[in-house]
Amino acid sequence: MIDVTTFDDLNQLVGYDRSLPIDQFFDEMPITTEQKRLRKAFANRLEDEMVWLMSFLFYTRDNPKYTVALQEIRERYMELARQELSVEQRYYISDAYYGNNVGITRTYDSARYQPQNRPQQQANPDFPSEIDLYIINRVNQATADIVAATDRHKDDPYYYSKDRARVIAENESNTVWSHTEYSEVVRKKSFKQWLTIIDGHERESHAEVNGITKPINEPFILQGGMMQFPRDEQFSPSDEEIIGCRCGIRFF
Repeated sequence: MIDVTTFDDLNQLVGYDRSLPIDQFFDEMPITTEQKRLRKAFANRLEDEMVWLMSFLFYTRDNPKYTVALQEIRERYMELARQELSVEQRYYISDAYYGNNVGITRTYDSARYQPQNRPQQQANPDFPSEIDLYIINRVNQATADIVAATDRHKDDPYYYSKDRARVIAENESNTVWSHTEYSEVVRKKSFKQWLTIIDGHERESHAEVNGITKPINEPFILQGGMMQFPRDEQFSPSDEEIIGCRCGIRFF
């Protein structure tokens, strides 16, 4: 049973043992500087929303308001996704992956793509103005899973903690940006290469596909299922292949 009375007391009890700081989590990934920046921005904002959810669920645990919590966090997450995955935020992909001979290591000039600075001719019909169905389904499913997991573990302090909020934010940011990047480049590139962090903590299945190159539309085969790119969920792989994954991918 939870024997603390305030949210701060609970977090002192739980500590911060399962998550990495957001900067460290993404800085260690084999991705570009701009990919890291976008993931960090998304994760920082989503962490705030998840802290709100953990706090709300903690204070209503004796009279659970799961429907209210689910509706509110779903709306908050969806609005954040619309803002963070907007056309302006995604313009860098055009240069970083297939524009003007710059290649994947190009550093993004954020000022160039601010709405007031971006040249009118930069508008690209390949970039939809709204988030796609995959992201909408992701938001709906992820929020339902988060609230349901809290219900199943209502007496475990970790499930109301800031630490859990950070873990969720890092994984969600990685998942939605990986999908967004792939969906933007799939029509422009021919091949992809899986990149795994080899540091002694990598999953065996991810180490096995490290460096493997595939045609752009052919999935990677892992022990727990198939993926078009790291953290891809469209083929329903095992959660063990997704949660906490910090692999990257190179398109060419």
